[in-house]
Amino acid sequence: AAPGAAPGAAPGAAPSAAPGAASIAASGSEPPPALASAARSGEITSPAALTTTPDVLDPAMFAEGGTMVKRTIPADNSCLFNSVQYVCEGNRSRDGAPHLRRLIARVVAAHPEQYSDAVLDRPNAAYCAWVQRPESWGGAIELAILSAHFETQIRCIDVQTCRVHTFGEDADWPRCVYAVYDGIHYDAAAFQVCAGAPEEMDITVFSPRDEAVLQACLRVVGDLQKTRQFTDM
Repeated sequence: AAPGAAPGAAPGAAPSAAPGAASIAASGSEPPPALASAARSGEITSPAALTTTPDVLDPAMFAEGGTMVKRTIPADNSCLFNSVQYVCEGNRSRDGAPHLRRLIARVVAAHPEQYSDAVLDRPNAAYCAWVQRPESWGGAIELAILSAHFETQIRCIDVQTCRVHTFGEDADWPRCVYAVYDGIHYDAAAFQVCAGAPEEMDITVFSPRDEAVLQACLRVVGDLQKTRQFTDM
């Protein structure tokens, strides 16, 4: 796939019906009004969310019990890739790393001038083989490629410093997603629409202008920092 093409989502496709409100209804509870509105508008994350320009979340969604949370990703050497797929593609199974590793290898192989030996710290072909190995960790190069591929800012918040590292900021993408980085491990950040809501209802694609979401993410990371849930490198 060419950089910027979201796999699995046809350009211009309408958002699929979000399962969240239906899940709550099936349990016998009425969904909060703001959640019902988000489900109707397609704000709840689906692959089609990456073909839209998200609006700022309705403040009522916070007032009704919605909050940002950290979604734990397994520490299996693929946490960066699985975190990105969780927030960008809505893959809650946390098993999509091979797909993204292959995507990155194709991009790097197709642009040897941009991804030179000096940039990659190894020959281009060697990097392409390395990044597809399940034991290889991802970092800034991979995040930059995935940001361009999904045409989405990827904001990684460092637990030790509470600093936000944004990939794709200069491209002015109309969407952003969040990840939490503890020094050696990445987890996904998501908006949980109400207490006890399943992961399938998470909202993970946001407007870069949504200051409330950013501040809520920083509060989550701040709590992790207070309990020293990071690795001091």
